[in-house]
Amino acid sequence: MRGAIVQKGTRFYVVLYGGVDPETKKERRNWVSGFETEDEAQAYLVEVARNPAFGSGVGPRGSVRLRLGDYLDHWLRTEAKQRCRPKEWLRREQIIRLHLKPRLGHVPLAKLAPVTLEEFFAGLNTRSAYHVFKALRAALNHAVRLGLIMSNPTEPVTPPRRCEHHPLLWTVEETLRFLDECRRSSPHYYPVFLAAVATGARLGELLGVRWRDMDLDVGVMLIVQELDRPRGGGFRFADPKSAKSRRSVLLPQEVTDNLRALRKRRIGERLRRGPCPDGLSCKRQHCPKWHETELVFSQPNGKPAHGHNIAQRLMGQLMAQAGVPRIRFHDLRHAHGTLLSASGVSLKVIMERLGHSTEAFTLSRYIHATPTMQREAAEVVSRRLFASNGFLTESGPTGGTRRKGDARKPLIDAGFVARPEGLEPPTYGSGGRRSIH
Repeated sequence: MRGAIVQKGTRFYVVLYGGVDPETKKERRNWVSGFETEDEAQAYLVEVARNPAFGSGVGPRGSVRLRLGDYLDHWLRTEAKQRCRPKEWLRREQIIRLHLKPRLGHVPLAKLAPVTLEEFFAGLNTRSAYHVFKALRAALNHAVRLGLIMSNPTEPVTPPRRCEHHPLLWTVEETLRFLDECRRSSPHYYPVFLAAVATGARLGELLGVRWRDMDLDVGVMLIVQELDRPRGGGFRFADPKSAKSRRSVLLPQEVTDNLRALRKRRIGERLRRGPCPDGLSCKRQHCPKWHETELVFSQPNGKPAHGHNIAQRLMGQLMAQAGVPRIRFHDLRHAHGTLLSASGVSLKVIMERLGHSTEAFTLSRYIHATPTMQREAAEVVSRRLFASNGFLTESGPTGGTRRKGDARKPLIDAGFVARPEGLEPPTYGSGGRRSIH
């Protein structure tokens, strides 16, 4: 917000410039009076400049010529490069290149106003708006810390609603049918899908596991890194998603036996193929020689596997052949948490197996109510609340006909309230008042 201080006689006025009128093509000016000293007028002008309704304002180290697009490029090269994981950085680079720079890149950083952002987000679809808002807010928070702007113009803006993904969960029969198809049609990558179902690990985490991270005698798998495929080809190993993602996962006996057999096959394959003279720098797509990477789940020639090919191409073919509903590879992680929860496993144990930081996140995002769980809940209500207390239905408590004149009492009058250990009658205090604990 631009402004100036004008003195008329003994009084001082603040003149605020509100842009150009689209009809008259003249500048809009708003005169604010009532200041006895120049200091009072200056203080008011600073307060208005910091008001987010008038834009972010030029910071002590900022410039009126710095445009949003130029700053976002700088943020990607510096702060985002250091803070973001490779995949997250790539998503934010795409957001800036495809959404922010084409529509807002020309706007001066100090003049970016909340009303402009609201109109911008309103023109995006629900899924994109949430991620664009998240990336822009992080970038502008850094601009405030650098002193380029006075305030973050996204703060007054209501964040776009996040589009939640509701995964489709296979039944136990569908999961076993899919695994059987994997064993028949893709025996080399069958251990990847088996480990995903049995551990709930992320695909990148599985593809980064080395034989040194396995203790098959104890049945433990250590997750200390993940495989990443950067843009432009090649591969690299990165730290897990969070500190809690570095974890040890106890393996079922079936997975341990399968991995023992896999290790024997890998030893034979390595001897049969022989080492590649180029080693890991080999650029041949289907090199017949062996490439030693020590990875448990790799390509047939030892090279790091391509997660996209496994999760998209191969898994899609296997699901079609098995005749099961189409899901994402990551949905196997949701299914693992839901299966453990339905089996009575502690929430803390589920959180540790999935590598989450809080139990609340595990419960809200990775544990879902299946039709079987819903049916069991309805049966519990029927058995504990109605059947055990002689609740009358239209056909009577045992299937007979209701007597004429029998009044259906409200549920609270039945004398039972919910308690952690079941349904118990309320207690009565002084004066005959009922109290519910």
